[in-house]
Amino acid sequence: CSVAMAAAPSAVSLSLFRPLLAVDAVEGDWFAVVSDGSVRIEIVEWPAQDLVLEAGGVISVQLYLAEDEAQFRRGEGRHFAEVHVPASAAEADRPGGGLLRHWLGLQRGVRSV
Repeated sequence: CSVAMAAAPSAVSLSLFRPLLAVDAVEGDWFAVVSDGSVRIEIVEWPAQDLVLEAGGVISVQLYLAEDEAQFRRGEGRHFAEVHVPASAAEADRPGGGLLRHWLGLQRGVRSV
């Protein structure tokens, strides 16, 4: 999973790119839920660019597989993995703002911090 974040004083702009797999074969299409604790965004199209989230919290990205968008929106997607990243990581890496880009290696069924 590839994530790009740009920091501003009170917000983080997040772009999320379609997961790439090197080992597991998966069935279905990729979907995601991104949240900062107060805002919840469902990702049904890739890439998801310029998602605005609060800078003070923790950004959660949950990846799901589903046969189609309708199955995902009904809450019937299969959880694949999730990661939690402090929004402050963008600011810490680039004082004064700027762009932070990371590849996140996620394992099926594992919650990463």
